[in-house]
Amino acid sequence: MESEMKIRAKAKVRVMLEIPVSGGGWGSDCTIDQVHKQAKEDVLEQLNRVIAGEYDSSNPVLNGKWTIVSARVVGILTEDKD
Repeated sequence: MESEMKIRAKAKVRVMLEIPVSGGGWGSDCTIDQVHKQAKEDVLEQLNRVIAGEYDSSNPVLNGKWTIVSARVVGILTEDKD
């Protein structure tokens, strides 16, 4: 009897999230570049806290105020298994 060949596969998926960032007050000398930089840093800090298990109910990542914008498979690795 011939055995059936099995294939194992792993995939990488890139997910894009949209997370609101509450802005604070900005002085008249603040540049748009600074606003972008601060927003990015704030979101990355929020995500890292969630990943680390630090739960803060004001964190928009935890309270559902985010949206998955896209999910795309970026790579698949297969391997024959006998």
